[in-house]
Amino acid sequence: MTIKHFICLMIFMPNIVYGADDFMTEAKRITELVDCKSSKIMPASKYGNALYSCITGKEDTVKIFINADDSQTGIKNIKFMWNEYTTNKIPGIASGVDRNTAAEWLEKISSRYFPNENSTIINTFFNSSENSKFSTGTHSINFSYFKGPSIDERLITITID
Repeated sequence: MTIKHFICLMIFMPNIVYGADDFMTEAKRITELVDCKSSKIMPASKYGNALYSCITGKEDTVKIFINADDSQTGIKNIKFMWNEYTTNKIPGIASGVDRNTAAEWLEKISSRYFPNENSTIINTFFNSSENSKFSTGTHSINFSYFKGPSIDERLITITID
């Protein structure tokens, strides 16, 4: 491939170059990447765009969502969430349940979308309580943290620039 062809690809096909394809292809890719056993796609409706979801863990606290864009074929964003239980006072639920699953899935997601920044983002995800923004040049990554009375929500939102 010549440099001229590469530049054309960068300009006219950014989703392929930057690591995300159309909504359905990316949904399939994520399902395979994390070996999701319970993925679902909710079709677009008058209430919103199409939504891919995969939820797992002993207490269903590890979640991946892909939100379709307005065309219903592209990707608006990809979200990775872990709801960390912070108390043992809820009968049958241990503090930190599903942490290992969250770590495993985040490693796979970060290696796919931001391999050069994955250690920084993983560290922020598990060790920070401050909202943060990162940019890789191809992706924008927002980390948000919300502390509830017995659960902490950790969320990474990936947007393809």
